Amino acid sequence: MLGMEHNIPPEKKTNVAYSYIRFSSPAQMKGDSLGRQTKASEEYAREHGLYIDGNLHIQDLGISAFHGKNATEGKLAGFLTAIRTGHVPAGATLLVESLDRLSREQVTDALTQFLQIIKAGVIVVTLIDKMVYSLASFNENPGSLMLSIVFMMRAHDESATKSKRIGKAWEKKRLMAQETKAPQNKNRPGWLDLVKNPDGTKSYVVIPERAAVLVRMFELAAGGLGKRSIARILNADGVEYWKGGKWAESTLHFMLKWPAAMGIYQPCRLDPETRRRIPEGPAIEGYFPQVISNDLWQRAQCRTQAPRGPRRPSTRNLFTGLVIDGFNGCKMHYNEKIGTGTNHSYLCTARMRPDGIKSQMLPYGLFEQTVLEHLRDLDWSSLVNKGPDQETARLNTQIADAEVHLGKLDAGIEKFLDDLAELPDLLRKSATARAARMAEEREELQVVLEELRRQRDQVAIARNSMTAGVEEFKTLIESGDPQSRLALQSEIRRRVKEISVRTEKTRQGKRAKIAIFFVNGAATWVTTKVIVRGRASSQAIEFEVPGRGLHPFDDTSGIEREPDGQTADQPCDKKMEA
Repeated sequence: MLGMEHNIPPEKKTNVAYSYIRFSSPAQMKGDSLGRQTKASEEYAREHGLYIDGNLHIQDLGISAFHGKNATEGKLAGFLTAIRTGHVPAGATLLVESLDRLSREQVTDALTQFLQIIKAGVIVVTLIDKMVYSLASFNENPGSLMLSIVFMMRAHDESATKSKRIGKAWEKKRLMAQETKAPQNKNRPGWLDLVKNPDGTKSYVVIPERAAVLVRMFELAAGGLGKRSIARILNADGVEYWKGGKWAESTLHFMLKWPAAMGIYQPCRLDPETRRRIPEGPAIEGYFPQVISNDLWQRAQCRTQAPRGPRRPSTRNLFTGLVIDGFNGCKMHYNEKIGTGTNHSYLCTARMRPDGIKSQMLPYGLFEQTVLEHLRDLDWSSLVNKGPDQETARLNTQIADAEVHLGKLDAGIEKFLDDLAELPDLLRKSATARAARMAEEREELQVVLEELRRQRDQVAIARNSMTAGVEEFKTLIESGDPQSRLALQSEIRRRVKEISVRTEKTRQGKRAKIAIFFVNGAATWVTTKVIVRGRASSQAIEFEVPGRGLHPFDDTSGIEREPDGQTADQPCDKKMEA
């Protein structure tokens, strides 16, 4: 764009023109808006001897001017920049169908933008009425400036009225959806169809083959596969995306988070600032036919919300992202480059720990064997009600605060309505506006309250699901095939929140104390066999969570320490003895 001045023939710089075309809705592309505006610009230029610079395409097709997006993100923004930098010559003409194509914002914002163009020496021509706006015309006839302001006010009022009308219609549809749970428009998830019933009503029906694909992707996610791997599997099996083309990771990310799979419809509105959809009102359960069971949904969500492992599925490390150094809280990293054979080790690498903090190592084979044997022999039923469950307590506190605030708003709205009849006319309008704002605040708070309750229910499901499928979990521990290890990795993440490791040097050799923290807040700990010499048996004692990675029942007898108080761990760059 900055080089466009060189594309204008020298003899035509004094009569160069630019055509700006804009319409708000992409649907208008099917109509005559583009052709009508283009034809009007060409006819005016031909009649008045203007040369339209075709190298600069100033077209904002499907972009609204109500919130000024065309002047901040659209092609008009680039044209305004070209004016400020002098790449649009003074005396050039800007051809627009009408002033509302430039802006439909508040009159103060629209006028500021309009004068910015005029004061730069650019002449604005509205093709619908052949009005010419320039510095000369304003100085000779100030009434033309007043007329332009009137046009801007009318353009904004029209858009504001239309926006309110659409908002009220949408509000009515949302309330009808809550009351009747009947389809309100043609929009629907891809696995559903909209059919007309014999009585004239419409309803959603499940498309079996598409629903089967949806169930499959949730089962793959619950089994431990990431979105990229699921997309690769679906595409390799020739499963076509029902909108056409191949499955993408971004599409699966949306699908696995969309509550419509459980029959829930969350009305949304478009934020004019961010242009993103945000929830509007409470979620409506039972609006769509439910395809994914609550249990499968919860298992898939637990898996997708677990600490992220490598991008490619790997089962060499069953505990990726879960293990921390019990001395300093740093993540312990799976490293295959230390040792030989089966002596793979966990260690706190230099990039994962602050300077001056020692690193510790633990053979991975011994660590995995100790943890899996402990989880296999654990009394899982005793863990269900263990732990402080701080997450539920936090959510209960937030829910209670929101309910108190909601009660105050209800009382305030009721008082406003009771006092409204007794207020003088001068104050009645202000009180009504205040009550309306309180009603909007109440509706927003209700949405927040519903979300908090949903989160609390999910936490409760996660607590109770710890004992679900325990026998199958133990079977996975006994099996050693790769597919079982993938499922085992997923099940460990569903149950375990964090594992803390501390290695200690004893008279018999080095051993490690491992604390396992579960998702419901309970914890157990187990001691490994002696790493160098001896055969210390594993043991486990349950205890309440005392803090991040700490062990209150440490047996310090027989532990040798270095003079500086640190354990006698081997440095990272030396090979551990087998």
